[in-house]
Amino acid sequence: MPGPMRVALLPLLSILFVLLAPAVAQKPRSAEEALAKFHKVTDRPEAERQRALGDLGDFTGEAITTTLLAELQRAEGNAYRSACVRALGEHPRGSAAIAPLQALLTSSKPSRFCETVAQALATQGDDGVRALAGVLALEQGQNSRRQ
Repeated sequence: MPGPMRVALLPLLSILFVLLAPAVAQKPRSAEEALAKFHKVTDRPEAERQRALGDLGDFTGEAITTTLLAELQRAEGNAYRSACVRALGEHPRGSAAIAPLQALLTSSKPSRFCETVAQALATQGDDGVRALAGVLALEQGQNSRRQ
């Protein structure tokens, strides 16, 4: 049988959990909030930046796109590089995102990563789809020469 102290602490612990849980996992409500959250962790390792990076992907705007592209350039690990590409592919980012994504697609080998990059390119609208088609045509031409 639980002691009276344990019984008294259960409701208090439940209330604390309910109050603190949303504060810990709360997603930003605006691009500015997402940028501020990300800038707080920019000097941390990639694994610690990944969640804030994903939050950036939920928003649009020049500052968001610039930050995501900068992170893609500085990414060292494959998991973080994939997270950068997924964040870029959440919304159309304009022409600034097309060339870096296209370059990634032509230089990458792992097929799952290439699929992620291709999806991000396709999200960029007509110009992204044209860039994707260009990469695929180039790849097809190289494959036919190999045979």
